Amino acid sequence: MGELNFTTNSVLGFNHAKLGGEAMVEQIKIEDAEAEKSTKVWAVAEFCRRYRLDDDEEKRLVQLFGEFAAAHELMNNASRVNRSRS
Repeated sequence: MGELNFTTNSVLGFNHAKLGGEAMVEQIKIEDAEAEKSTKVWAVAEFCRRYRLDDDEEKRLVQLFGEFAAAHELMNNASRVNRSRS
């Protein structure tokens, strides 16, 4: 199965999904979108920069999820090297 990436433009109310090379767009009504049903989607590279993950961990996460992933998936699967003083 191909890679499926979602992005949402809340101003215009469009969901964009890309499956492999095929793009799909679905229009939604803003009033139908509820905050508790929304999922925060991160670009894996941006997530790694923000949480100061090294390049090897970024490569591992990209291999695991692709270029985009839900925040909870990244938080649960990211591992950091312990850099505390010993």
